[in-house]
Amino acid sequence: MPQSFVPLAIASYSELLKSEGEIIARMGKVPNSAQLFTAHPLLFLREIGVKLSPQARKELIRKHPQFSGMSPLAYRALLEKGSALEASISFDRLFQPE
Repeated sequence: MPQSFVPLAIASYSELLKSEGEIIARMGKVPNSAQLFTAHPLLFLREIGVKLSPQARKELIRKHPQFSGMSPLAYRALLEKGSALEASISFDRLFQPE
């Protein structure tokens, strides 16, 4: 991923929700962002500069257990493709409200 992002430190799930608009804005700057997020949300968040504290990561996994144990293979394959897929996906929200 060639673009570099200013780190966005997230200390809790509540902060993650407050930063959701910024995260979605960052997604808009990355080709295949929706597919990458869907393939492996935690890796994608890290790629766009989101720095989850251990507590924030724990709360995120508790709220979204499907985010844990995902294989990075599909994510890496999408990342290596280097061009946008034909599918267009957009998000209004990424995370469940508290």
